Amino acid sequence: MKRAKLVLLLCLALILSACGKGGNEVKDTNKLSVVTSFFPNYDMVKKIGGDKVEVVNLTQTGDAHTFEPKIQDMEKIYDSKLLVVNGAGFEPWLDKVLEGKKDLNVLKLSDGLELLKTADLHNHEDEDHDHDEKDHDHDHDHEEADHDHEKDSHNEHEHDHDEEHDHGHEGHHHHGEYDPHTWLSPKLYAKMLEKTKDKLIEIDTANKDYYTENYNKAAKEVEQLIKEYDENLSKYSGKKIVTPHEAFNYMLHEYGIEQIAIEGINSVAEPNAAKMKEIVDKMKENNVKTVFYEYNKSDKVAKSIANEIGGNVKEITTLEVISDKDASAGADYISLMKMNLKNIVDSFEGK
Repeated sequence: MKRAKLVLLLCLALILSACGKGGNEVKDTNKLSVVTSFFPNYDMVKKIGGDKVEVVNLTQTGDAHTFEPKIQDMEKIYDSKLLVVNGAGFEPWLDKVLEGKKDLNVLKLSDGLELLKTADLHNHEDEDHDHDEKDHDHDHDHEEADHDHEKDSHNEHEHDHDEEHDHGHEGHHHHGEYDPHTWLSPKLYAKMLEKTKDKLIEIDTANKDYYTENYNKAAKEVEQLIKEYDENLSKYSGKKIVTPHEAFNYMLHEYGIEQIAIEGINSVAEPNAAKMKEIVDKMKENNVKTVFYEYNKSDKVAKSIANEIGGNVKEITTLEVISDKDASAGADYISLMKMNLKNIVDSFEGK
């Protein structure tokens, strides 16, 4: 049903775009028209493109994980000179959009980056879980523990893996083979920023100097952000934090910090009682006192978990969508990532 609906939207969008009746054409024809899939990409293009570029951001509300383009969005995309997406499976609707316009100019910012495989991330979690179970059972029955370990790591994991990756179900949104949250690493973000600059120059060479100057300013800000992350997080290797969903691998793994995710790579479903108990147990085992919840979203689940261990809650953001209030206040990638850093450090310091 979703596939048929999207195909129909593609057809309608192409017709309206060709007829010029969409009402979403770029108003200033002297500016380069760019469409971005979500906020981090939008922020990049705005900073580098400045007043030479007119940018439309598709995901302004809701959840970027579950976004599906409407006919108005299709018109904006097809009328633009460039579509900027994250890639790495974050925009599952992209292939269908390209079916409607195969010559669409698309910049996939995650292309060429060293990506983390979701299977490797899940295997690491399973190894930790199996190791804990084996240690627990060892005192009672060594042979039984070995048997259970083999059974858990082969049969149970294969079943869970097939359930998650082969069978879609309502409320679940799977991104694919790789973790797509690359922008949450300032070091990878710096590479994505440079790609954006290069692409704008490729399309609009007349404004090369302007784009380069803006890029240099933005790149310096990111360099400073990287320095702050390195100085503050490198001292906490071996620590763990509880996150709303498994989005922060790129941010944390290079510092040896592990996330205990309430949910997986997607941010759609809420945890059941068994999952919440598992998180509470891990927090007790590792003396973790803070539960992070998604910025500008409900803290209900985080508070429920924190109350079980007498802990506290703090905000953390994936930057996928920002509020109108934040946008009006001038919030950007740098300011929001600094907020993340401060809250993570404060959690380690018991603040």
